[in-house]
Amino acid sequence: MNSHSNNAAKDQDHKIDTEFIMKFPAPSAPDYHYELKTNLQIPFKDSAPELAYRLISTLRPPFYIYDVLIENIQNFVKEKLKIEQDRLADELVSNTIKQKNSDIDALVKQWEISYKTEVTQYCSPTAMSDEELFAEAYHQLVHSPMLDKVLKGIEAMSAQVSQMVTLRDAEINQLSYKQEREMHQAIESLSEDQINSLANSHLEHKEMLHVQWESRLDSLKTTQRREARAWLVGLSQQAQPDQNLSLWPEIEEVARKAPTPSNQSAPTMQESFTIHLGSQMKQMHNVRLLASDILALCDCPGQTQRIHTSLSLYSNELQGLVFFTDCHSPATSASFAAFRDVCQNGTELHFLPVEHQLESLTSQARQAVEWRLQNNDNKSGAIRRNLQPGDCYITKHSSLAEAHVVYHILSDDSVMSDVTSRNPIILGLRNILKTSSAYDITCLTIPLLLVHEMSEEMTVVWCTKRAELVFKCIKGFMIETASWGGSELKTIQFVLPEGISENLFKNLCLMLSSIFRVSNPLKFTGK
Repeated sequence: MNSHSNNAAKDQDHKIDTEFIMKFPAPSAPDYHYELKTNLQIPFKDSAPELAYRLISTLRPPFYIYDVLIENIQNFVKEKLKIEQDRLADELVSNTIKQKNSDIDALVKQWEISYKTEVTQYCSPTAMSDEELFAEAYHQLVHSPMLDKVLKGIEAMSAQVSQMVTLRDAEINQLSYKQEREMHQAIESLSEDQINSLANSHLEHKEMLHVQWESRLDSLKTTQRREARAWLVGLSQQAQPDQNLSLWPEIEEVARKAPTPSNQSAPTMQESFTIHLGSQMKQMHNVRLLASDILALCDCPGQTQRIHTSLSLYSNELQGLVFFTDCHSPATSASFAAFRDVCQNGTELHFLPVEHQLESLTSQARQAVEWRLQNNDNKSGAIRRNLQPGDCYITKHSSLAEAHVVYHILSDDSVMSDVTSRNPIILGLRNILKTSSAYDITCLTIPLLLVHEMSEEMTVVWCTKRAELVFKCIKGFMIETASWGGSELKTIQFVLPEGISENLFKNLCLMLSSIFRVSNPLKFTGK
């Protein structure tokens, strides 16, 4: 009803002039009160903080009333707007009833429908979807004594998948070895046409074997997903879940026979810092620098690594990870293939498989490219009909160790050259931090050098210059993001590629503490 009244007031260009008055005590004489007055128009379309700042700048009251002034303006506007909307609504109802041909019963039914469809308070309750039921059931169980049994079930499913992946790799390797021997023999005895025919036959056979194994894996994961969801929802609906309740029969035997996975090896070099950012209201953040294969951070071999991911899955403290991939072939690049292999080692119970997520993103990417062509072609000389470096797409996961959300940011060979703060990839990181703040991602992992592996051209000077740029840009983005509101980015992890020297790692640690101005405790000695 309020939205309808707003529209009616807007259509009639109906504005009410009113006087806002705020009283506040004098600093030196609490019994004496000053009055601050200004005229406002209802509906009020300006910003309350901006108006408060203008009033303080113009009328020169004490600045300490700034926050109270904002609150009073907002409450005043809200109250006056409600009064005016109620008056307009009463006037509209009276005029409608006074019409000679008005059908009161039909009008009442129309209003009833409007209330039920437009106002949340009066909406008819809707049944929860299967996805919502499962999410609620899972969240309830992992925050109960049933956590251990749930994680054991997920481990058992992962063991099944790992066994099938091992068999697949072994059979494919065996076929490759057999084909290599046949090709060596063919080169010595067959003609060129026969060799080409044999090569085509080998390729078709290998592709068919890949398809067969992918179909088996997909069938296994689909079955696991269906049975696990039914088991978890059924378990959560019991009034008092039985701690001795066994897993679903198909998975119980595997859970008993599955070997206990070793804990994930910690990064060889790592250092953590506590920093404070902000000009007035400083916020505390944790900054971590480590050297590790970024895919090793995603791998989830055991129950210990799954606990935190499971507990925080449906929460406002999610984990994000930035992953660079080739902009020319995002879906077929070697880096994405390695990431997909890590994802395939477990069954995804909560989201679509990563391949299906990528397929659904294709249409969105096409729309983004079309929008860019319509809006940017006339401003830039070259027409870019594909995704560009700095563009980013998101996949969601529940089976990775340190990431619920993965930001796939597109990159190319230009990342190895000099990069400035206005580079599209750096601006892409800015958008990632902004998105993280808006969607409850409080821990973010970023490759510090904007690459995942060390190469010959990455000298000490190159690494130092690149790290300095990324440190400074991320610090600026964190301060900027804090002013936008949203979730506080509590933890930033900067990941260096494996193989970096210990001396360079120590130098980068010193650079980080210098740029972020790490807070150190003051030590006082008494005489």
